[in-house]
Amino acid sequence: MEDNNQNINNDKGKVMVLISLIIAVSIVLVFFVFLAILDITHKDTKSKLSTTTRRTIKEEENTTTNSEVTEPITENSTTTVSTTQVASSNSTRSSTTRKTTTKVVTTVVEEETDTVIPSHDYEIVYDKTTYPDALDSWEWEVINLINQERRKNGLSELLVARELRNMAEEAAYMYYASGSSAIKPYLSGYSYLYMHSNLDIDANTLYESTLNSTKITTNPDIKYVGAGVLVKNITLDTYFYVIVYE
Repeated sequence: MEDNNQNINNDKGKVMVLISLIIAVSIVLVFFVFLAILDITHKDTKSKLSTTTRRTIKEEENTTTNSEVTEPITENSTTTVSTTQVASSNSTRSSTTRKTTTKVVTTVVEEETDTVIPSHDYEIVYDKTTYPDALDSWEWEVINLINQERRKNGLSELLVARELRNMAEEAAYMYYASGSSAIKPYLSGYSYLYMHSNLDIDANTLYESTLNSTKITTNPDIKYVGAGVLVKNITLDTYFYVIVYE
């Protein structure tokens, strides 16, 4: 009888331990579930806070102004001027940024049409010029190309006169320093052509302009010639060309 009571007490003890263990496990599970729910709620709250405190500022569109400026075209000349100015401003900033890009390309060609028949002799030269900023090789190349074309046409070659070369180079400088208006009175009484360009040209370009604008390769009365080519840097390298012939 006592053994039966002891067994019953032992079974009750085991049941109580099992129940206690189940309760402890349940409490632990509930605790972890609570922590998980708390963590999810915290993350959601943080996400909402980050979303609501973020601001997006959209800058106003830039205002762009384009303007084109052209210079007046002088009489008996062709002038092409292309100027582009771009100004950008942003109203949301305290400072204004401006960017200006200017590219000017100008070519002027003028011609004195009446050829003057030589009335006197000149000193003939074969040496290099010493005029400042003169392109001696270009000057001789233009004249060589002219004489080559004259030979094809059955005409005599032109002789380079020192006086005419000096006049051509001085006129080219006057053209650079004072413009075309200074050339006409200086070369009055002579046949001549002049041009300037800041394009990427060479001596052949000057020859082609001379060939197309004068009768220097077909007129048998022309005997003497002088060419002047100066290069001056005016933002870009600019070539000033004058040829005088008689």
